[in-house]
Amino acid sequence: MLNIVPQCCGLFMLIIILYMSTRENFLRTRSRKLYFYAVFSAILCLMFDILSIFAIAAEAKGQLSAEMKKAVCKMYVMALEFQTYQGFIIPQGSFLREMQSAK
Repeated sequence: MLNIVPQCCGLFMLIIILYMSTRENFLRTRSRKLYFYAVFSAILCLMFDILSIFAIAAEAKGQLSAEMKKAVCKMYVMALEFQTYQGFIIPQGSFLREMQSAK
């Protein structure tokens, strides 16, 4: 089996960060939404990363069909794209907010 310990640790840390940040109200409404979308997309990406590793290993053992493995791996790629999208949206949102406040 492939080593998934770093992914599991990262997932656990992100869940703790999400839990701690929901208990504190330190962000404004727009920033808070963007922050939670970013954390959610990171958790989703890590979950599909772990699932794709399991799917590849199960397909190699003959326990999973090749089509199912492809579907799980494609969902992982879609989660990576969603994570990348979040990386572009957050800076854009803060830049636009600064531009509006400068007027």
